[in-house]
Amino acid sequence: MENPPLIQALKTYGSLFNVSDFLTLPDNTPYGNLNLTYSQIVIRLECLNELIKNLYEDFNRHREQVKARGGWSHLHEGFKHKFYIEQVLYWLRKTADEFISIIYILDQYKQTGNYPNEIKISSIGKLLNSKEDITKLFVKHRKLLVLLNDISNAHKHTLINAQVHNHVGKDEPVVFALSAFNKSTTTPTFHSVGLRAMLEAYDNFLIDIKEILMTEYQLKQETINN
Repeated sequence: MENPPLIQALKTYGSLFNVSDFLTLPDNTPYGNLNLTYSQIVIRLECLNELIKNLYEDFNRHREQVKARGGWSHLHEGFKHKFYIEQVLYWLRKTADEFISIIYILDQYKQTGNYPNEIKISSIGKLLNSKEDITKLFVKHRKLLVLLNDISNAHKHTLINAQVHNHVGKDEPVVFALSAFNKSTTTPTFHSVGLRAMLEAYDNFLIDIKEILMTEYQLKQETINN
């Protein structure tokens, strides 16, 4: 069985979160101590990896059960995997939104010497619709962000998305979504993408986010002195 695609850009899965995984962010901003925000993100991703690991293990176990039964599955079994996948997508979206907010705060301080009174770019959607220079930092990952934004919005807001609940990945967990902005006159957009591909792209996104924080805003990664 192929290993599950874990998010390990900020910390190796299963390792203790220590000083070597840390970036030193501003600790006295109008939006609180950003070190706490970063720490929460790293710990969240460890918990998310547990969910991903359990999802893949359960998916593979269920696939073998379906083969043994002769090809049929209980309705709740397939839905359980879709429910787990929606949770994974939610936390990926939330984490991306928080990093976008952090970078906006740091960028405003870099440009003006003051923290902004408002985080005007605080989510993927606002970033994609913005024309500010900060968007250039995310160009490389625009395709991923558009996909993550569309799918997570379909999961959260689109009633018609329930019509794809009978779609289940055959060989791997697959992200399905149907979005139409809750308008009967809108032609729905159907999304189907392997979860592994999305998670691998997301891990690369986080690698670049960390590089942006260290190079654009001169944040330092702590080291352990022997």
